[in-house]
Amino acid sequence: MPAVISRCAECVALVILSGLLLAGCPLPVGDSLLTEEEHQVSNPWILDVQGPYGIMIQQAAGGGYVVAGTGFVVKTDSGGGALWSRMLDGAIHITAMDPTTDGGCVLGTSQGSPSTMSLIKLDESGKTSWTRLYSSSEDTRGSAGGVCQTSDGGYITVGNTRGNSDRQYVFIVKADADGNPMWSKTPGVGLLYSWNYAQAVVEAEDGGYVIAGTSLSNSLFPVVTGSWLLKMRIDGVRVWHRRFAADILSLDVPAGLFRASDGGFLMASKVSHLAPGWEGMPYAQSVEFRLRRANSRGNLLWNRVCDVLPVAICHAPDGGFLLVGNEHGHHASGGDTIRVVKTDDEGQAVWVKSLWSDTYDLTAAAVETAGDGGYVIAGKAAVPDSQGYSNLCLVRMDADGNPL
Repeated sequence: MPAVISRCAECVALVILSGLLLAGCPLPVGDSLLTEEEHQVSNPWILDVQGPYGIMIQQAAGGGYVVAGTGFVVKTDSGGGALWSRMLDGAIHITAMDPTTDGGCVLGTSQGSPSTMSLIKLDESGKTSWTRLYSSSEDTRGSAGGVCQTSDGGYITVGNTRGNSDRQYVFIVKADADGNPMWSKTPGVGLLYSWNYAQAVVEAEDGGYVIAGTSLSNSLFPVVTGSWLLKMRIDGVRVWHRRFAADILSLDVPAGLFRASDGGFLMASKVSHLAPGWEGMPYAQSVEFRLRRANSRGNLLWNRVCDVLPVAICHAPDGGFLLVGNEHGHHASGGDTIRVVKTDDEGQAVWVKSLWSDTYDLTAAAVETAGDGGYVIAGKAAVPDSQGYSNLCLVRMDADGNPL
């Protein structure tokens, strides 16, 4: 019976974790006195990818953007025109992506049955250079949660691995420029937790690596999670581990990790406060968004609860954040809109914009800075009453949030 309860708890955890990171949520401004400005998007960039899910976007080396999602990768020029596109095998699930200095990109994926953490390197024309599968031991399964190219030309990917036991462990692989593993680690990050997930990784100023993740209790209810930061040396030796206070009946899931200009780190998290539901299964009673600022040693400097609830976030050039979300029927026309909030480096709102189109229902999924100091939102564009038919689209904004 305990094994059955544990498997159920893991299913609940994965459903809620996925929902927190990917689901479209209202983006209220709370008690802010800022006036929301509405802007019509006249020329969204429509790309030939239908029904996209799991969308990610980053600036490409040399200009343009790399956009990836479930089963696809597209590289565009700076004007939104597609340079190339790749459709991947349906058994490959893209979970992370990072553009590379040679104009290509590296994809963090899970693939196969049972699923295995893997990296796929695409060159500047979108062709596969190599594919590498990583496993902590025989008879394990896992997936990538984050990946980045490192300053030595290699890569680091983080995620999770699980064998025949009911426990799930953080799995870290450092690879060389050809994807061959140099070292791998399964560091302990939560002695009282059964499921541990690494969701993001950045390279530190000293050449080491900082990973953000969460740990989840193994009981079905109550649920206890704690988010954390983990610092590893370039050779894989653990430097420090900082766990932030866990809340009873909550899920605290990192949604973004950024390196600050002073060598510290900024972590964005979505926290779901739970309540018992049908047959004791927990449901999200309320959700809040937190920004945490840590110094170069991982010590917490401040923890802010924001009055916005986005689906995506990026680090703005001035040290603040740009948060984007979606609202159904927010515009007077009844169509879907994208709401954008710019904050300062303390998490306080600076301006609020609402973006709408009289041709499409727009839905945001990811956001990235542009080379000119502005921003680009990746999401979906659907013709109203199109029975769910949608295309991948990009929306460009200047530094003040005005659509271009």
